[in-house]
Amino acid sequence: MVNRNIKALFNESIDQSNLSTKQQAVLKASLELFSEQGFDRTSTKDIADRAAVSEGTVYKQFKTKEGILAAILDPFIHKVLPKAVTEFMVDMSENASPDIDAFLTYVIRNRMQFAMDNRLQIRILLQEATRNSSLLNFVGSEIGNIINSPWGIVCGNIKPLAN
Repeated sequence: MVNRNIKALFNESIDQSNLSTKQQAVLKASLELFSEQGFDRTSTKDIADRAAVSEGTVYKQFKTKEGILAAILDPFIHKVLPKAVTEFMVDMSENASPDIDAFLTYVIRNRMQFAMDNRLQIRILLQEATRNSSLLNFVGSEIGNIINSPWGIVCGNIKPLAN
């Protein structure tokens, strides 16, 4: 299985949401800009221009830049991370090797490639985690819940493991 990048997973989760087209455009543009320029160096005008909406629309929908960030982090934590972890777990089960050295090498290379491919989006989460330590604890807890759940992952669907 190919591990999709965070931007693709985020866009998929936004596309499946109940948000208006303009709200979706603002969030997608914000993720791109926050990734490229950083949260502090991105203005609401930059976001409005990238989303092809008025700056008033940005304020009307999200009130503040912090409101936009919160609207990005919510699907990121509740939808994107679980999908990314699920895809990784499926990939690991499909590429399991009886040789522990080969398996660990594969896992490390896979995660390093994922981190490099998604470094800009991961930076947003890490920057926000430095401002809000409870966010990092929450993300760690969510990932731990997925990994430690009594469920196996089969073809992207969660199904009980056979004994």
